[in-house]
Amino acid sequence: MSNKNNNNNNSTEKKVARFENLLRNGKKEEARKFLKNHMDVEARNKRGMTLLMDVVLYLDADSVEIVLDEDPNLDAKDHYGDTALDYALIISKKDTIELLKKHGAKTGKSSNNKNNTRRRLLNNFFPSLRKINLGNTRKVRKH
Repeated sequence: MSNKNNNNNNSTEKKVARFENLLRNGKKEEARKFLKNHMDVEARNKRGMTLLMDVVLYLDADSVEIVLDEDPNLDAKDHYGDTALDYALIISKKDTIELLKKHGAKTGKSSNNKNNTRRRLLNNFFPSLRKINLGNTRKVRKH
């Protein structure tokens, strides 16, 4: 990866972190202004995730709605072919799932890949939750 792309990813990730911190601290109007004036809603991080995917993973449906107000591409896929709706479905965020579907979001993969996506999300983003039930996958051994 070129140095320019690396700098763009770092800048994007810093902006995403600031945006999410504003939302976590209840500063929704300030977050809305920051998004509108300083962020590209379609920018991607090094994993190919858009802002919408990141907010779906880590924040609530109200925060997702702030991003949706900027008309992001709901069909955008990360490097693995997953959309924001796939992320919401995998981690069972019911309010977010309903909101995304209401806006016309679709999944990027067939249901056959659901467990692979769930494993990847757990390993990369939620390592403390690895022991949750993964449906038809191997059971976690008790130590």
